[in-house]
Amino acid sequence: MEQREQAQKAALEALRNASATDNVVRIYKMFAELSKTARPDAPATCFESFLSFHQEAVQAVTDIESIQAATSMAGAVAADEPPVLQEIAQNRSSLSKRRGALGVSKSVSFAPGTLDDGGGKNRSSNASRKCLVLDKIGEDGDEKRSSSGSTTTGALGSSLRLAKQMQCEASSWFMDFVEAALETGLKKKSKASATADGRKQSSCCCPQSLILRVINWVEMEQSGDGSSRKPSHPRAAAIARKLRIKAKNP
Repeated sequence: MEQREQAQKAALEALRNASATDNVVRIYKMFAELSKTARPDAPATCFESFLSFHQEAVQAVTDIESIQAATSMAGAVAADEPPVLQEIAQNRSSLSKRRGALGVSKSVSFAPGTLDDGGGKNRSSNASRKCLVLDKIGEDGDEKRSSSGSTTTGALGSSLRLAKQMQCEASSWFMDFVEAALETGLKKKSKASATADGRKQSSCCCPQSLILRVINWVEMEQSGDGSSRKPSHPRAAAIARKLRIKAKNP
């Protein structure tokens, strides 16, 4: 029964680790594709892709943190429960003592001259050795569970650090991309195109609504006010100001 429970716990831990790893790999592939296809002279596609990537990265970090919290909670519950083998050892030790006391009482009552102290000592010694072996097994089981728990926590911690590091580096890369786009793609003049009824229609290289979404992201994620623990970008304020000017004068 205990082996089955340990196998189930090991399988659950493996699934949790695999889920965390999948999240890291998924956002890594998304960012790799995004950075490969990004063009500052045509930034609209990159803007859309990065905002989607950022949502996925935030969700990945949240998922890994949830998995880590669930694993820690399960480990705490398991630590509070008395080990089964240790309880068995204690019960056997108590039973052995009771039997030893009963044997001495019978010998004194019915055969005072034939009491075999050597045999009693041997039985007591054997029982003690058995109890020590069971106690040792219980301790080893506790150590293995503790080692397994720390290994799982370490694996999840590594995945969480990687996801956060990737999110941070991707954000820094995107800020540099926005700066480059402000100097190239976003400086292009709107082109007028004729519609079917002959009227002229302006087509900007980047929609105003998308620029506003980028401004919101810069102000929320990169400005870093005093109450936020997120690292602020050194040029976040200047970039946001340029984007607002561009949004007002597309």
